[in-house]
Amino acid sequence: MSALNSCLKVGQALLGALCIVGCAPQPFADEEVDVVATRRSETADFEELRTFAMPKAVIDLCEELGEIQPGGLGGAGGEGGAGSLDGLDSCTEPDHSLDDLALDAIASELEALGYEEVDSDADPDIAVLVGLVAQTELHLWEGVPWCYAHDLFRGCWDPGYDYPYNLKYGTLLMDFVLPAQSEDELVSVWTAVLSGVARPDADEDVMTAAIEQAFEQSPYLEDGGAQ
Repeated sequence: MSALNSCLKVGQALLGALCIVGCAPQPFADEEVDVVATRRSETADFEELRTFAMPKAVIDLCEELGEIQPGGLGGAGGEGGAGSLDGLDSCTEPDHSLDDLALDAIASELEALGYEEVDSDADPDIAVLVGLVAQTELHLWEGVPWCYAHDLFRGCWDPGYDYPYNLKYGTLLMDFVLPAQSEDELVSVWTAVLSGVARPDADEDVMTAAIEQAFEQSPYLEDGGAQ
């Protein structure tokens, strides 16, 4: 299990200049619907990271999906998914209308920092995983199954970290994982939680502002990319 920084940076997505730093994780209040939280691995060496591979779709994150065996549901829900959440009692498909915008914005932020996007078969340093919470509350300390989240990770994989929060329905979760080090579980160097971006009244501006805020409050990402 990779060691992760216990310090959590939290910013209001629509108030990009505001960043609150706390070293003891605290649950999000109900009114904090537009919160961006990021954290990095304590052992991550971003200077060694140059390339990244994007996923083809934003997947659905639901604990019940973790029971799916390799070769089963090929991508849980979403416009780009190859499966359906029908018959899964605890899962509800979130709004995927902003998926393409989110994926493009994430890639653009990485490229602006000097990282190069490559194909999955080109041995990327980073595999970007993006998912939307597809149940009322997702308890991350119980493990978040990433099912068919990337060409490099077929089947369902658990991340090698604990995260003591309940994530609300429609929250966007990003993980930057290291394919070369991920064998039995995903080795993550950076995680971002974007709350409120897929609720019914959210729009393109909300999604874009949240993604920009996640990168802005993570200046160590600048250590990677082109030098």
